[in-house]
Amino acid sequence: MSKFYSKIILLASIPIVSLAQSNNPYPKSAREIKEDSMGSILRTQGLGELISSDQKSRKTSKQAAHYKALWQAAIEYLSARDILFSDYEGGTIVTDWYMDRDCQTKIIVLIKGKTISPDSLRVKAWRKSAVTDKIQNLTKIDYELEKKAIEIIVEMAKKSL
Repeated sequence: MSKFYSKIILLASIPIVSLAQSNNPYPKSAREIKEDSMGSILRTQGLGELISSDQKSRKTSKQAAHYKALWQAAIEYLSARDILFSDYEGGTIVTDWYMDRDCQTKIIVLIKGKTISPDSLRVKAWRKSAVTDKIQNLTKIDYELEKKAIEIIVEMAKKSL
C-alpha cells in the first residue's frame, strides 16, 4: 500500500513542480496587474509613460496649429474667388469656376498632412478656355498654377506662425 500512495503523491506533485519551475508570468497577481496598468514608482515605465504622453500632447497641439495655419492660408489665398465648398475636418476647399484672364479656372485644395510643407498640400487646378465650341469645351489641368498655389499657401502658413 505504501508504494501505491507514494505513486499517487508523486503523480499529484508533478504539475505543481512544473508550474513552479516554468518562466511563464501568467497568471499575474492583482498587484502585478495594477503595476502594469499604472506603472510602478520603482520602475521607470510609469514615469516614462507620463513623459511620453506629455510629449504626445505637445506634438498633437503643434500639429493642430500647423493644420489650422495651412487651412487659414488656403482660405485666405482662395478668398478672392467664390468658394463653392469647404470642410475643415476633411481639409477640402473647392472654388467655383471663375474668370482668370481669358480662361475660366477652378481650384481644389486638399490638406493631407499636419506639417507646414508642400507635401502636406495637394492642389488641383483646371482651366477652361473662354472661347467655347458648341461641340467641345476643352478643360486642361494647369500644373503651373498648382505649384504656384502650393508655394504661396505654404509661405502664408509659415508667416502666420
